[in-house]
Amino acid sequence: MFNAQNPYSNEYYGSPKYLKELHKSLNDLVSYDRVEMWIGPSLHDHISAFHILSILEEQAHIKRRLFVNHLPVVAGIMNEEKILAAQGTAILPDEGIYREAELYWGAFKSSTPELWVNLLNQQSKFFPYFDRIHKRFLLQLPLEPTKLRLVDLLILKHVKSGMKKTVHLLGHVLADDFENYYTVNEKTAWDAIFGMANAYTPAISGLPLEPFDYYSHEEIEISKRRKCFNSCPSLTQFGKALLENNANWIEQNTYDYWWGGTHITSEKIWSFDPKSEKLIRPL
Repeated sequence: MFNAQNPYSNEYYGSPKYLKELHKSLNDLVSYDRVEMWIGPSLHDHISAFHILSILEEQAHIKRRLFVNHLPVVAGIMNEEKILAAQGTAILPDEGIYREAELYWGAFKSSTPELWVNLLNQQSKFFPYFDRIHKRFLLQLPLEPTKLRLVDLLILKHVKSGMKKTVHLLGHVLADDFENYYTVNEKTAWDAIFGMANAYTPAISGLPLEPFDYYSHEEIEISKRRKCFNSCPSLTQFGKALLENNANWIEQNTYDYWWGGTHITSEKIWSFDPKSEKLIRPL
């Protein structure tokens, strides 16, 4: 969502590595009599499904053996019983699923959020767990009146509650978003936390401002990560003002991240008013 390495960004889905692996996997499907697509409740699960189904729309030789199953829980060991219970329930989908997937895929990769917003009041007919995350993703745009994203607001609220360690802050932010069928992954949440501490006018303090490779197994990177995780975050005066709606993030800082196919920058801010559900175009 925030950069090309993140699977919530349109650039991830357009990367040569992703496309090479995807088309190789799809070509391999013709060797099977039956193929099942299991779609979990997360944003990433749905965007991946939209992309794949839009590609398969014209491939009848694969469509006739493709069965779809919608999962209410994230696949994993913790949900093993629910996953096992879902086995054997996949169905051969209606042709309409491919058209709807193409519609949502087009909205996601569009260079503006307008198509995504226009579809807010159109209930999905073929993806039963998508509606609950449709608006949730819009809340990761800069929001009125502070121009903070939902993930930023969650960070500030949890810091205010008295988090003793930054790793606890990360866990609480992820738990909050998970409850709403998550649109933020671990790396994205961490980038947001570090960004609020490392900004020109920071909203939180207490973190060592030394960047590190989040997923690296090298000892020096692990040491930096541990140092950050064990730090004690606190709100700055600017952070307190933001929580009280008495400050505006972009008046003091910058934005440069990807929201699907939309490049959000300080010079081109698309923002969203969650109360009126209206999109505000860049000035």
